[in-house]
Amino acid sequence: MSKAISTLADTGDEVMKAVGALESATTKLISEQAKTCKVDPVEVGSWITLIGKALLSIFK
Repeated sequence: MSKAISTLADTGDEVMKAVGALESATTKLISEQAKTCKVDPVEVGSWITLIGKALLSIFK
């Protein structure tokens, strides 16, 4: 029985290591995207407006 508990604990440790690696990879990805993606907020707003108008014209 103690063997099963230790196996479960080892598996839990591996999962936590994987989660930690995933969190650090996510942080790195977000920082890389912020560096490479320099878009003006006004431009984003105009695209959202354009897409919204297109959807409204489709469903009218």
